Amino acid sequence: MKFKVGGVPENVNAPVYQGMASKWEPRGMSFQEFPGGTGAMSRALELGEIDIAIALTEGLVRSIAEGGDFRLVSMFTESPLTWGVHVAAGKDWSEEKLEDANFAISRLGSGSHLMAMVEAKARGWHEPACVVVQDLDGARLALSNGSADVFLWEKFTTKPLVDSGEWERIGEWVTPWPAFAIAVRNSVWDAHQAEIRSWIDELRDEVLSFEDSPANHNWIAERFGLETEDVAEWMSGTRWSVSFGVKESILDAVLGILKDAELVSSDAEAEALVVEGGLIP
Repeated sequence: MKFKVGGVPENVNAPVYQGMASKWEPRGMSFQEFPGGTGAMSRALELGEIDIAIALTEGLVRSIAEGGDFRLVSMFTESPLTWGVHVAAGKDWSEEKLEDANFAISRLGSGSHLMAMVEAKARGWHEPACVVVQDLDGARLALSNGSADVFLWEKFTTKPLVDSGEWERIGEWVTPWPAFAIAVRNSVWDAHQAEIRSWIDELRDEVLSFEDSPANHNWIAERFGLETEDVAEWMSGTRWSVSFGVKESILDAVLGILKDAELVSSDAEAEALVVEGGLIP
């Protein structure tokens, strides 16, 4: 079981970091960090640089619907993502003015891009102007030099920048679906179904163990530079959920909103997004 797993270097993957160190890396697995987020992971899956990705649900759904050579095998969380709406401190921005803003996005097709598009459509705005910044460091530079005005990112990951006074959070946008899912390359699934399902079971056990240990609050705070009270708040709103398969109702909800925003084809179907046998009615 020497799979290469990709994920964002954020607190949501804390159980994966711990499982890698204690169990999976000694058996040949590896975890690659992707600061650029879901768009970068989708690209890495296509290139065969990783075998499995833990990434934003909507980004994976769109990439698969556009012909990506990978499929969903499980959800990773059942709680949604709370996107912080960030601007440089001292700038005269409010949510109501963002129709004319330049949005910093990590990549085209990334979660930060899709969420900007979805919100613009829902609010009746024109399609937002976007500036590709690659990652959080790129967003800091873009907001600082004025090449972009606003950046959407998970609100606790960016909270140190808000606390320091570099950024202001002028709003919060919550995804109307579970935040993270797990995808596997088609060729890897075809050759290693039993091993992947076994790892999914082990990951579920790791998540359950992680949730039950209050000591992990300190571990997250130290690992990701957060205050312990922020970790406690984040943990109270985070629910992991790992098991083989994905509910059809979740995928229908994601597809419905992405179709409304004209981000996927109108004929995209839930069944085509998951590995064989993985769609749960």
